[in-house]
Amino acid sequence: MRAPLAAEPSKGPKAPRGIEGDNARRRQNGLPAVRLRLGIHTDRVVVGNIGATGRMNYTIVGDGVNTGQRLEALGKELDDGRDVTVLVSAATAQAADRSQVQLEPAGRFQLRGKDVPLEVFRLTAERPETSH
Repeated sequence: MRAPLAAEPSKGPKAPRGIEGDNARRRQNGLPAVRLRLGIHTDRVVVGNIGATGRMNYTIVGDGVNTGQRLEALGKELDDGRDVTVLVSAATAQAADRSQVQLEPAGRFQLRGKDVPLEVFRLTAERPETSH
């Protein structure tokens, strides 16, 4: 099964569209725009209550979490002025339903903590909805 990069499989990613619309209203009212960077990586992770009795925290850990964070940080370097920058790893691009999202290659980057460069893609747009 292909992951659509969205909570609602039939609609594609909504964060960029929602933030861009909100920012248009903010700009009309003389307010600064909200900027957002996301890094998405597909991998196995550990999720759950971690810690000692009396100090439990629900958290997520693993190399996949670190890679997602490194992609988010890379978004600052690749900032092209868009309100929303979404970078995804090749693993996520491969798992994504490409009929729902448009990805463009951003290049190969050496991320901190990685032995080999990671192929990175930029989410450029959701695919237009088609009539069924």
